Amino acid sequence: MAVLRSLLSTWLTVLARAWRYTAPARPPFAALLGIHAVYRAMLWGRFAHTESPPFSFILEREGPWSCLGTGLYDALLSAILAVPLGLLAAWAARGKGRPGGLLSGAVHLVVLLLVGAVSAIHADMLFAMNAGLDVEALTEAGGTLAPGELLAYGSPNDLVLVGVGPLLWLLLVRLPPLAGIVRDVTAGCWTVLALIAFLVSHDSVPPRREVAHAPLLFTLESLWEATRTPAWAALELPVGEAQHRTLRLVDPRFLLPDRMPAGPLATAGPTPGSAGPNVLFVVGEGVGRPYVFDVSRGNAIPMPVLRQLADTGWILENHHANANTSPRCLFALFSGLYSEQDTSLFCASADVAIPSLATFLGPAYDRFLFTPGRLKSYFPLGFLRASGLSELHGFEDLSTGGVPRKSRNALDERRVVDAFLARLERAPEPFLGVYYSYVPHWPYHDYGRTFRIIPDRSRRVHRYCNALRLLDTQIGRMVEALRARGVLERTLVVFVGDHGEAFGQHPGNRTHSRASYEENLHAAAVLHFPSRLPPFRVEEFTTHADLLPTILDTLGLPWDPDRLQGESIFSPSFARRYVFAVGNERTITAISQEGIKVQVSYKTDSCRAFDLDSDPDEETPLDCGPFTQQRDALLAFKRFQTNALHAYNEALRAGTPWTGLPPLDASGP
Repeated sequence: MAVLRSLLSTWLTVLARAWRYTAPARPPFAALLGIHAVYRAMLWGRFAHTESPPFSFILEREGPWSCLGTGLYDALLSAILAVPLGLLAAWAARGKGRPGGLLSGAVHLVVLLLVGAVSAIHADMLFAMNAGLDVEALTEAGGTLAPGELLAYGSPNDLVLVGVGPLLWLLLVRLPPLAGIVRDVTAGCWTVLALIAFLVSHDSVPPRREVAHAPLLFTLESLWEATRTPAWAALELPVGEAQHRTLRLVDPRFLLPDRMPAGPLATAGPTPGSAGPNVLFVVGEGVGRPYVFDVSRGNAIPMPVLRQLADTGWILENHHANANTSPRCLFALFSGLYSEQDTSLFCASADVAIPSLATFLGPAYDRFLFTPGRLKSYFPLGFLRASGLSELHGFEDLSTGGVPRKSRNALDERRVVDAFLARLERAPEPFLGVYYSYVPHWPYHDYGRTFRIIPDRSRRVHRYCNALRLLDTQIGRMVEALRARGVLERTLVVFVGDHGEAFGQHPGNRTHSRASYEENLHAAAVLHFPSRLPPFRVEEFTTHADLLPTILDTLGLPWDPDRLQGESIFSPSFARRYVFAVGNERTITAISQEGIKVQVSYKTDSCRAFDLDSDPDEETPLDCGPFTQQRDALLAFKRFQTNALHAYNEALRAGTPWTGLPPLDASGP
């Protein structure tokens, strides 16, 4: 009995000391748990009421134990963070004077704000994109968003999550002893209950990491995984010497046998003093080819004006974006080059000096761009400004000019078109007027019954189709403005979607930037200039880089074939074997003219293929074994493209002639 009493006394002493030593860590631990409790409550509420839950997560199917078991990851992260915060608080308490206490309090607040902010952004991404706050999202935001612009993407729910942690900590750290015991017992019981639920539900299929893990824990895991060198990197073979001397894709792996991409139709510029044709260039955010004329939902045709332009012009039936993100797509549309094939978002950096359509047209053209969206958000602002399209109007300046907002990130599309038409009216000829529409972008805002070709607005795809009708109406206004001014007949009208848009055609695939299926890449594209472009349906696979040489050929302007990678559609036939695309989810894609689509994922170290001719919905992935030649060409292109773009840009910035990449050696660039 004495031995038992001694053991019990020792155990109680250990517990008492542990309880005393953990005292400084308990307030931040409880505050962090509080953030996660609010996050989970918001998450489960949205799961219960959303149209299409992320990762097909159904509350009723998962069961209460599984849902409660996810709280174990919240407790784990809270404990990991609370320990150093507690040590810092203990150090500050032993010191004398205010500096230590101020430092400790500042660090606590920063950590709590960070956990809340990451939780808010992660939750938003789950429901918007079916993805979490991973390294790809951080790279995209870091490459395209100014720090201040991040605040524009906040919502009231986000503010709650960001503010609840500091508020709880300020309240909990000053509690009287009895209330402090209640706080600590509650936090402990919640942790034990979450552990029991995790063990009980462990035999069932666990939720996806994006749902189960605490948001910051998921983000840190993603950053750690990104440090791994992908297996495919070792297979990125160098291109041949001939390819090193030009941007034009001339390596035999990229071309059909005995073929070479054609050069420009014109070899000299226009006669001095003559005015060239005008250009109206309209880019539709996320306008996918499968939707623009689709009436399968019992609706009227979404874009009848575009249908008329297509019937009297060129329609590119198999046009594919070079990427599933806007900055890369806009870069290719205006440069005639593929974008970088990695996650660096070089195209959106401020020091890009690569020429664009505005450069080729030159100062004789009046050049301007309008968009309802933010120029500092997911937009290659530096590239367009440096290449001659220096008059750009977007959310930032148009909102101060009285154009009302429609959302936190976009202005009223109709009022921006008003401003664009006013600028178009006073533009001297020749002009390049670019309009970049935002209205088909998520969350697909409703503009009233006038544009509701589908009355049911509960589904995203229905709101999207209604947004297409609004965009089409604005295109009609632009065309009529050109006709009323008497310049339509000498204006080339170009319409293109920057990329596609997904609505669950494949499990979890929504919006555009987290997958590279056809719904993400197959974009609408129409060129209208009846005097030079008689009605024509282009069935071959085309890509954004093809539009610049095609536009220049239409206008009768020369271009250097060694500085462009697209092929003019005026060519009798394409010399290339493939068109390429890069996905924000670290996927690269090559599509052959026969419709074989090969994709390499650097995130999952996998390769798959689809036969788009026999399997247009991409329901049956194929092994890449039979398509090794196409896969190797894709890997060689990835290695070449990013190196070539950087070298070309550095030469332009230095004002020196670009003679190609360094000579090929054993290592190769």
